[in-house]
Amino acid sequence: MRLIGLHGRAGAGKDTIATVLGQLHAFSRLAIAGPIKDGLIAMLGLSRFELEDPFAKEKVIPWLGKSPRQLMQSLGTEWARERVHTDIWLRRLEQRLAHHRKFAHDGTVVTDVRFENEADWIRRQGGEIWHVLRPNGGNVVPLHASEHALPIVLGTDSVIDNAAGLDQLRDQVRRALEGECIVHAPAA
Repeated sequence: MRLIGLHGRAGAGKDTIATVLGQLHAFSRLAIAGPIKDGLIAMLGLSRFELEDPFAKEKVIPWLGKSPRQLMQSLGTEWARERVHTDIWLRRLEQRLAHHRKFAHDGTVVTDVRFENEADWIRRQGGEIWHVLRPNGGNVVPLHASEHALPIVLGTDSVIDNAAGLDQLRDQVRRALEGECIVHAPAA
């Protein structure tokens, strides 16, 4: 079973790629932030729409003075990763992935790889990291620790350039699945 982790800035197209993988290649989808979203729904009564819609998650909630994105970042990074355990979300992902693998899927795509330890963990599981780039696109959000670019591991990681339309993106997904988007060191 194949494991793919998607990395890229907010609005780069990670969820769209996960949808393509699910529709065309029977991949199941997991998000590292899934338990964070579930927690905010339970604690604050936020809706799934507020946490996942690209525009709604940027809108400040008047009674809190924070946007859903800021709440997810604060709970996931400043509280859980920095105060509880750096690998807290990986440990939870491992449990969820074990459950997911009981079903007959072609693979699993993790839609929100944001930190080096997450990318390294996916590689250690035999998975691959796809870096999703979208020049001049996506949401413009203040740079948080979870939005920094991760280094590309030559000979292992793939790069998806989401600068064109959906048809071109589907073609890049197909090419990446075939190993054609892996970044190699330049010839000497």
